[in-house]
Amino acid sequence: MECSGPDTGHDFFVPVETEIKLQFLEDLGDRAFRSALRNAVGPVIPRCLRRHLVSTYYDTGTRDLAARNCTLRLRRVGDARTQTLKIPMKAVSGKNIGLQTYHEFESPADGQRPDLSQLAVSNKVIAWLRQCEPALKPVFTTDIRRTIWLVQQNVSQIELAWDRGDIQAEGRVEPVNELELELKSGSRSDLLDLAASLVEHLPVRLGDATKAERGDALAHDQDPVAVRSSALHLPGKTPISDAFRRCVADCIGQMRANERGIRAGGNPEAVHQFRVALRRLRAVISTCRDIVDEDVYAHWQADLRWAHQAFGRARDLDVLAGATLAPLQRQLPEDRDIAAFAQLVAETREQAHRQARSAIEEKRYTLVLLDIAQRLDAADWGRRSAAATAALPAREFAVARLQRRFKKVRNLSEKWSRLTAAERHRLRIHVKKLRYMTNSFASLFPTRVTRYFQQGLERLQDVLGALNDAWVGRQYVQDLTGVAIGSGSLTETAALRLRALFAGWHRRGIADCDQQFDTAWRAFAAQRRFWKT
Repeated sequence: MECSGPDTGHDFFVPVETEIKLQFLEDLGDRAFRSALRNAVGPVIPRCLRRHLVSTYYDTGTRDLAARNCTLRLRRVGDARTQTLKIPMKAVSGKNIGLQTYHEFESPADGQRPDLSQLAVSNKVIAWLRQCEPALKPVFTTDIRRTIWLVQQNVSQIELAWDRGDIQAEGRVEPVNELELELKSGSRSDLLDLAASLVEHLPVRLGDATKAERGDALAHDQDPVAVRSSALHLPGKTPISDAFRRCVADCIGQMRANERGIRAGGNPEAVHQFRVALRRLRAVISTCRDIVDEDVYAHWQADLRWAHQAFGRARDLDVLAGATLAPLQRQLPEDRDIAAFAQLVAETREQAHRQARSAIEEKRYTLVLLDIAQRLDAADWGRRSAAATAALPAREFAVARLQRRFKKVRNLSEKWSRLTAAERHRLRIHVKKLRYMTNSFASLFPTRVTRYFQQGLERLQDVLGALNDAWVGRQYVQDLTGVAIGSGSLTETAALRLRALFAGWHRRGIADCDQQFDTAWRAFAAQRRFWKT
């Protein structure tokens, strides 16, 4: 059975749960944790409560609840049972960046299955649930030992819960060791402040999935997948300040969606899509620099540049291995020098991926995400002297910047055959930024014209990207064959032969790109500039 899904809007008051999850990077004993907690929240720690929570999560065979990010669970605490339905709220700077906000419906439960009639939900939601009810079945369970402190943070009361236990599904088990910060009263800003303080003093990172999401993936034995960006819709009269917040949250959402694939390893596409999202984010912040506070801009760009550099080597080596080395190995399968070089590339590539995995577990990465979340939530990122500009309609703001970036692309593209390597690199950056700007603001303009422009721009970026990959690949071959000579895995003669072989391969690729660029540029230049319609 497949359910059509609810309209989760409500015309009456319902409880709202707002929380942040922090996952431990290493086991921590009670004494060490309490010491760190004192540093984070102050010397006086409130008395704690301890509970043993055993929960069963339900869904249909076609995963209708999970598909809509809804959760239905039956929880036992001692002899008492409660049932809870969670429906996500839409928020610009919410779950994408770390805050998880839900409508939460809870009621006592008497039996071994949820009794949906006891949930005080709207008629639309209950109709959807009753449609799903015949197909509901247990999917996974969690067994959690929870320690709870009620912490005062400025004007806010926050429940800090340390959860240790496991998720069990289909004979598979995944450990749980995380902190859950739930805002009981007060401001989201205080919640984010406490989270940042805990990150400073504990070996934790921002959680990338709820227990429900982790349990669903475990039950269906799903490996993390790479997540591409999706179309962003901006309402027609959106002011640029609101468009900025939406674009930033969308970019971070794509980054965070690829974190699990990066941590799992063996997923080059997740690394690539993370870098794409990171470049999109930096481009959005750069495009809106005139309305962003100077100190905020400098801080965000410095931390995001660091993260981008941490992932650069992994992506470059993925391209070298997949686009150059693999085809050569297929053509020369018996070549021992290529095989020895391939082994060195594989080892270097794994080191680069470990560096990338390490970067997303660094405090610096988590803290910049929390800082962005807090500033977006509190509208504390703007330049005061640019308030009038920030209030402009996003479309009006975008037109001038799209035209300015297009002119830079056109001026360099028309001199393509005479450009130096540095100028071609600069052109690639302009094309990339124009594409990210176009994708961010596309929904504000006529769809058909915009789509053709995007397609031409994508082709142009592909050609320039392939050209850049060839140049970067040549440098990596030069450097790595030097390492191989030093380690004794290649002789100097073999290294020189490989350099010549790869140089020939890359020269052919560069020549192809030269020819393809002229065609791609003519096709793109013929497209109407959608912001002039």
